[in-house]
Amino acid sequence: MTFSPERWCALPPWARGLCWLVSTLLLAGAAWLFWLLPPRQQMAAAWEQAHLQQQHLAARWREARVSAPADEMLSRRPPPALPFSPLDFHIADARLVSWLPAEKGGVMTLKTAWQAVPQVFPALAQRGMAATAFSIRPGEGGLHFTLQLESDDGG
Repeated sequence: MTFSPERWCALPPWARGLCWLVSTLLLAGAAWLFWLLPPRQQMAAAWEQAHLQQQHLAARWREARVSAPADEMLSRRPPPALPFSPLDFHIADARLVSWLPAEKGGVMTLKTAWQAVPQVFPALAQRGMAATAFSIRPGEGGLHFTLQLESDDGG
C-alpha cells in the first residue's frame, strides 16, 4: 500500500488533524521510551545504590559506637605532660651544652650522636614542648644540635 498525496488532501480537516495528533503522540512516546526512560532508570538505580550504601555505613557506625562507649572514649585522654627541664636531655648520648631561656621556651644546644637526634623530638612532645626550628652542625666529638623551643600549650 503506497501513500497517495491525493488521498491525504481528500481527507476532511478533522481526520488530517487526528492523524497528525496520533503520529505526533507515537513519535513522542518512542522518544520517551528510547531516550528519556533509560537515564531515568539509571538515576533511580544509582539513588537506590547510594541509599543502600548509606544504610550500610550507618549500621557500621552504630556498631562502632556500641563497641566503644562514650565513657571509654572520653577516658582515653593523653597522659599529662611531664614538666620540662633542659637537664632531662643531659644523658649518655646527648650532653646539654647551653640553655638560653625565653618567654615561652628557649634555645637549647646539645652535643649528640646521630642515633640520639630522633629521640629528642618525642621526649620534647612528652614534656609539652615543640621545636619550631633546629639545626645540626658537625663539631668536635659529635654533633651540635641546636633547637628553638616553644611551649606547646595551644596558646
